[in-house]
Formats: sequence, C-alpha cells, structure tokens
Amino acid sequence: MEIVDQRDDIFHAFDLVKGPPLGRGSSGEVVLASAKHDPSLKVAVKIVYLERQLWENQFDEEVALLRHLRHSHILKIVASSWNSAYGFIFMNYYKNGTLYDTMSGPVKGPRMLRHTLDVASALDYIHTRNIFHQDVKPENIFLDTQDRAILGDFGLAIRLRDSEAMVEEWVSTPGFYGPETQAGRPMCPFKLDMYSLGITMWMLIYKRHTVDFHPLASTDNCSNIKEPYRRILLQLLHEEPRQRWSAADLLRFSAWNSLRAPQQLSTD
Repeated sequence: MEIVDQRDDIFHAFDLVKGPPLGRGSSGEVVLASAKHDPSLKVAVKIVYLERQLWENQFDEEVALLRHLRHSHILKIVASSWNSAYGFIFMNYYKNGTLYDTMSGPVKGPRMLRHTLDVASALDYIHTRNIFHQDVKPENIFLDTQDRAILGDFGLAIRLRDSEAMVEEWVSTPGFYGPETQAGRPMCPFKLDMYSLGITMWMLIYKRHTVDFHPLASTDNCSNIKEPYRRILLQLLHEEPRQRWSAADLLRFSAWNSLRAPQQLSTD
C-alpha cells in the first residue's frame, strides 16, 4: 500500500484524478488524468519506476531534454515530479491516438507523407542539437487535433557531445534497427533514427511489422509503390548509412519537389 499511496499523492498534489492506462513499458506506464475542477481537461502522465538506477537516469535525461525542446512536432511537457519510488512526467494528451492506430484503416498517400515529414521536421530539430531519439516508431508518434504528427517518448533519447560522435550500441525496439547494428562498428545515431522513420513509413504503407533487416527485399524493393513514396522509402531504408537520407535531406527533397503526391500509393 505504501507505493500505491506514494503514487496517488502526486496526483492529489497536482489536483488530478488518475484515470485508465494508455500504455505500458518495461520501466513504467502512461495513464490518463483529469483535472478535479474540470474533468474535460486532461493530461497524459508517464509514471517511471525508479527502482533501477538506469531507469532513474533515463527519467532525469528525458525531463531535462523535454524542458528545453520547443518544436511544433515534439510532445510538450507540462510538469514533472518524483518521489522515492516513481518519476512523473505530465504531458499533453492527444485524444486522436498515434500513427499505430491509423494502421487499421485505409492509407491515403498525402496524409501519410505529411505525417512522415512532420516527424522528419522534429528529427531535424533535435539532430541539429546533437540529440538522437532512438525509438522512432508509430506508437511514439501522436496525432493532434489538427492531424499533425507529434514525436513523443524521449525515454531513450541521448544528447551527444558533438554532431560527429558515433555510438557503439542501439537499444531501439526490435524491427527498427538499421542493418549497420549487425556490423560491430561505430554507428551514426542520426542515420539510425532515419532508418526507424523509414520503417515507420514502410509499416504505414504495407500494414505489416518487420522483424528483420531487409524489409525492402521482402516487398520487392517497393516496386509497386508510386513516386515519390518509393524514392523516399528507398532512401530512408538504404543499407549504407552514408547514402541514407538525413532529416534535412528529406525536407529539402520535399521542398524542391513540392511533393504533389498522388492519392494512391500502389501502381496495382
């Protein structure tokens, strides 16, 4: 009962009523909360278990990063708090769900591409600040009331010393790993983020999950996908990181081509 009370005390302190869970992970959960004085005012609350030093460090880093990030396509932190057992991050609540929720319905090319570019804009913003996300996937991309994509869950994000720094490991969700993670050499984390964005776009188009490093091969190099969707997929999922587009590359391509994308994705 002591730990439950410690958790509830935080909600009382913020004058909130704890609601149903929105999602769970290995280090905690996200729940919905409503203001006591007006139940229509809602926030999402990420509750992080602080029983491991790693999770405590990730909580501190996530709060520090979100406090300083200001971008229209990055989740906004409202407040944070902690006690001896839990860390709490109070965030905007997006009632329209995530990109993962859209996978059950029909895909409209321009909308899917707009969401991809929204996330690319967020990644370009953090990458220029030497921050990589490390967990770009449909479940971590929210939709606001204007149908804009919002990148969230910075629990695995890391700020590097400089833009040239490389990483030795990658701890993203299985299926979103770039093929270079199997080579045993230092890797560019920013290009790995872009590979994860490519997998996200691939999943939205094909409505499939990938668990290997060759999603393009499993779909015949997207031969049945119209331009510009196919070119973007091939560039984001390029096996060679140096040839893979950065977020800035993708945004430049969209600006130069105006991306008057067709409604239909497939040539079939």
